[in-house]
Amino acid sequence: MIDKNNKRRLVRALEYVITNRQSFSQAQKKGSPLFNALQLGIKIDRDKLYKRIDLRVEQMIKAGLIYEVKKLLKKYPADLPAFDSIGYREIIDYLQGKITLDKAISLIKQNTRRYAKRQLTWFKRDKRIKWIENYKQAEKLINDILPVFKNS
Repeated sequence: MIDKNNKRRLVRALEYVITNRQSFSQAQKKGSPLFNALQLGIKIDRDKLYKRIDLRVEQMIKAGLIYEVKKLLKKYPADLPAFDSIGYREIIDYLQGKITLDKAISLIKQNTRRYAKRQLTWFKRDKRIKWIENYKQAEKLINDILPVFKNS
């Protein structure tokens, strides 16, 4: 079921139906996987993850995020859906004088942390993912399944 208030998803569903001549609900039905894949998730301490996010945001600012957004705004309107991405919206608000640069940076960090938390919640529900903490654990899991592939 598609939320009728979610315009992007409605448009995507209509595009799919028109292009594929198949109902959108049929496309969402899961069949057997095409490949036998090992899916690994990397466990990381939340504080460590959040520190990495904060550092990455600082690096993005130093690397020219503000200049990039200014350049894009010369070419495209600020209300473009692509500008709703984390980082762009906050920098646009800063450039439009709605918030300070410090506030924009703080919001980018906060919104990225929230996004990371939602991703972890989403992936933890997937029972196919094997969660690991280090390279040795990954190596062991890989070696455990390699004989399966060699004998296929």
